[in-house]
Amino acid sequence: MRIEESRALFPVSDDDLFRCLPFFLTGAALYWFRNRRAEWRTWGEFAGAWRLRFGVSDFQFTLRDEILRRILGEFESVADYLTCMQALFDQLSPPYGPAWNIQEQLNYAHRNMLPRLQIAIQRDEFYDLTSLERKASLALLDILCYRAPPLPDRSLLPNLAYRPPKMSPRAPGVGAAGFSASGTATEARGNRFTGVSAESSTSPADTAVEATSGLKCWNCERLGHRARDCREERRLYCYRCGRASVTRRTCPNCAGNAEASH
Repeated sequence: MRIEESRALFPVSDDDLFRCLPFFLTGAALYWFRNRRAEWRTWGEFAGAWRLRFGVSDFQFTLRDEILRRILGEFESVADYLTCMQALFDQLSPPYGPAWNIQEQLNYAHRNMLPRLQIAIQRDEFYDLTSLERKASLALLDILCYRAPPLPDRSLLPNLAYRPPKMSPRAPGVGAAGFSASGTATEARGNRFTGVSAESSTSPADTAVEATSGLKCWNCERLGHRARDCREERRLYCYRCGRASVTRRTCPNCAGNAEASH
């Protein structure tokens, strides 16, 4: 690619370019050229061998697949995107494959844009990549300049302001029996229907907390959980009475009871 660009700037014959190849190649490519230099007599023979050695197999198919998957990035500018697409289109040139005409290029460039830009710009509104870039940049600017409408408490006429939809009654975090957002109960309304004071009512969660708070772990001898739920390192203790450093068979309190039960 760089050699072809250099030839476009400086008129060089194939024979002169073939003799100057060592100045363009480096690394493994240079060693490969030196090892096989005697096999080529013209620039065309070298170019064919070069593509077989360093080129991508089935380049045109791979290039078309790359164009299909080249999507405009969420934070990519339209100008950069179209520049990259144009560079990909330029690689589709004979004799390695038929080039796409301008209509096909515009179709793919438009289809690979963000959905909101495809909606804002219809396919028949542009005729080349320059007009597509201009319209897409303006449409993207309009999208970025969007501002949400003010809420009623910040409007001059609250009754005419936009009101967002209310939350669903099944939304999490909202109580079903008269609890406000801060977690306090409407005691007067609740007592009027139930006849039970808020102080005497207990939830199942509170009952569960009270039940577990009186438990003592025989493994770590702490309150609030059972030995089977303990995360501390396991130690020896009697599984019947909880006495430390003994088993049920060697426990002075439980060993005799176990034998008597037999």
